[in-house]
Amino acid sequence: MRDWLSGKALRLEKGMYNPITSFVWYVSLCVQAEWDKAGGRTGVCRLICPAGEADYKPHDSDDNTRIDIGLCCVRPDGPTTAASAPMPYHKLVAVIEAKVHGTDYDGAFPQLYGYIRQMYQTQHDLRYAWGLTICGHNVYVCHFGNDKAVSSRSMDVTTPEGRRAFIELLVSWSMCDDSQLGRDTTIEHLVDLDCWRINCPDDEDRSLGISTSYYYKTVICHADHLFGRHTRCFLATDIEPTTGSELEPKVVIKDAWAFAERLIDKDSRDEVKILRKIRDVLSVSLPAEDNVIYPEIVVGGRVWLSRGDADIEDSTGTVYQGTKFADNSSPRFRVHRRIVLSQIGERLHSVGSVNELVTVVCDVMRCHNAIFKHCQILHRDISDNNVLVVRQGDGTARGLLIDFDYALDMSIEKLRTPRPEMTGTLLFMSINNLRNWDIERTVLDDYESMLCLVCWVATAGIGGLPRRRSEELEKLPIARWRNGTIGAIVDAKSAHFGSLAAFEEFITDNFSGVGLANSASGSGGSGDPGARLLAVFAEGLQHHLFDNHSVSPECRGTSYIETRGVRSFRPETAQDFFRLSANENQYRPKAINPFEKRAKENNVAVIAKDLHDFITEY
Repeated sequence: MRDWLSGKALRLEKGMYNPITSFVWYVSLCVQAEWDKAGGRTGVCRLICPAGEADYKPHDSDDNTRIDIGLCCVRPDGPTTAASAPMPYHKLVAVIEAKVHGTDYDGAFPQLYGYIRQMYQTQHDLRYAWGLTICGHNVYVCHFGNDKAVSSRSMDVTTPEGRRAFIELLVSWSMCDDSQLGRDTTIEHLVDLDCWRINCPDDEDRSLGISTSYYYKTVICHADHLFGRHTRCFLATDIEPTTGSELEPKVVIKDAWAFAERLIDKDSRDEVKILRKIRDVLSVSLPAEDNVIYPEIVVGGRVWLSRGDADIEDSTGTVYQGTKFADNSSPRFRVHRRIVLSQIGERLHSVGSVNELVTVVCDVMRCHNAIFKHCQILHRDISDNNVLVVRQGDGTARGLLIDFDYALDMSIEKLRTPRPEMTGTLLFMSINNLRNWDIERTVLDDYESMLCLVCWVATAGIGGLPRRRSEELEKLPIARWRNGTIGAIVDAKSAHFGSLAAFEEFITDNFSGVGLANSASGSGGSGDPGARLLAVFAEGLQHHLFDNHSVSPECRGTSYIETRGVRSFRPETAQDFFRLSANENQYRPKAINPFEKRAKENNVAVIAKDLHDFITEY
């Protein structure tokens, strides 16, 4: 440790590992001594110890990155040898990234980001995460929330003040509540039963303090991004298992941090409220002959944590408690929400044939149509992650639309007339959405997203089935839908969807039949029967969306249309055209935006009906 403080250990990064771990061990032994002296009657909950050796690759990592030092928790009444072996990510409480030079924090933080992403992915009870960067003598503690990572000021361990601050941090982590370490205390690992217990609230019964316990082993969706909602999904049952018994899932539990209003009564975009409306309305209004499956909520609500004698709502408001960031901004308000759904589904990559894929897509479009028609709810986030394959008793695949975090109840939103928001995943977003024009989002935007989804999976392949290599995929035109600036993505989609000829040349002629059961030859390209079927289906969707002859010519295509002359053009923004002076503008043709024309209510209804009639053929 003296070598670290004196600077002798700062010649090589590896020379820093032993002094740093010695410092952490020293603090943990002092905490242990105080716990022993008081006979366990102190506020100590755990010891913070180095996780075995330094510079190692955790076995549950999804890449080959090695971490410098991991920190783990050890019970004060247990053996410290529990921390003698290298720990996997799912057992770490924090990760340390060390750099020799005191000014190299710009190099340390990006590496730390990669480690924290792995912690989120492997720890399904992690609400937020901690990390440390040590650059020379300077220690920085970093807090990772849903939308931002923030760092402390430097703790210079060559000074008494800096050492004291570092020690206080480690002691604080030893004595704080589990929830203050970022743990979700409503999820508990039942070691004897080899499963997890999770409490699911019900906002309708919140005043009664009612929650339901579920049990799970299988995580079907991990929080694999550093920032965002950190959505996780579990296959669970409400029947408590016994030793040696099998756990048979009956429901899916979704756990996520969504943007919300602070007061639940004013939160009209609450996914729980949205799903309750879908359940209550469609269970009465939907004709049985429509044969539509839709998400059915069992219970759901905001998660509350017990801290001392009080229950607190788990939200960014609770986590940050009025904290201001360095730029004087406040954290965006998110709430921790948990929802139980009755249908159990598989990810989209589980489809085994082209016919199944088309069936699933058509089911999802029917589901979307029914929800909008009867409930006036617009989904706004179509992606491969939000489509589930639900297997019937005979093994038949059906499609289910899920994840209504970004959905709007248009019967309420139209009263507010807000400016449309940009939502969704770039790869699947509609051109109108990507442009972020002040044009109302409609069902046509969601159907365009579904077309993007069909094109992507048909070109790239699905999940565990044989698929194109990533380097081959990046050379195809469709790769431009997810690479580059938003403007470049808009240009690519506008060119590809602008005409059937362009759509065939750039997109459907590149569909791959490899890995889909209907493919006869096993070679890629639209000559394969499976790929040809998908191509015809996709071309039908493109035609009805962008070249529909049931509406006026002004509603067709992706380019601005001049009311006089034969020339059409597509400026970068509408403002580019209208920068002309008033005198010039009166002599120029007027530009018509086909997206604006299509968004008119009567045109939306006509195009949506044509699309619905088209998918009934499948």
